[in-house]
Amino acid sequence: EMSSLKGCLQNKHHPDNAYEHSFNALSCLEDVFDDSSNFPDDIKKGLQQIIPSRNHSLLKFAILIHDVGKPHTRTVDDAGDFHFYSHEKKSAELSDIITKRLRFSNNDQRYVHHIISNHMKPLFLFLAHRNNRLTPKAINRFFLKSNGYVMDILIHAMADMKAKGAHPDTGEFITFSQTLMAS
Repeated sequence: EMSSLKGCLQNKHHPDNAYEHSFNALSCLEDVFDDSSNFPDDIKKGLQQIIPSRNHSLLKFAILIHDVGKPHTRTVDDAGDFHFYSHEKKSAELSDIITKRLRFSNNDQRYVHHIISNHMKPLFLFLAHRNNRLTPKAINRFFLKSNGYVMDILIHAMADMKAKGAHPDTGEFITFSQTLMAS
């Protein structure tokens, strides 16, 4: 599943192919767990308490395979730009196959699936926020549908965004995500 990411070129928001991006995202996630000094004190303290250490390895696995659906969903528009519509859904479907093959427990399979299938939602909330279209209802829906894994999904999304390199929205997205964490 990972080898198909090597030749999967991405859009202008990603300087790396999907394979390199996946490993960069894993590295960024490890940085978050190893050094949470960039987080406000209340979030830093809660980070270790809210995300059990058992989930750290599952979250790392999820971020490693979070884009395995991209080669299956990649399209090119008339301008030559790449798109990966609903790649998170395809990636979550493929994660089910992978985790079953690796004999993950049912709970761990559901966790990985949930994180991957929801990893784009924080970005969509951020884009709505930036365009002054974010509603309290959308935020509430995100929290309700996160099944208690809001922090996990937000940490995943922040590492994913940081893995894009010097993207102009990264700092603003991190701040927005930290605001959601503090909610």
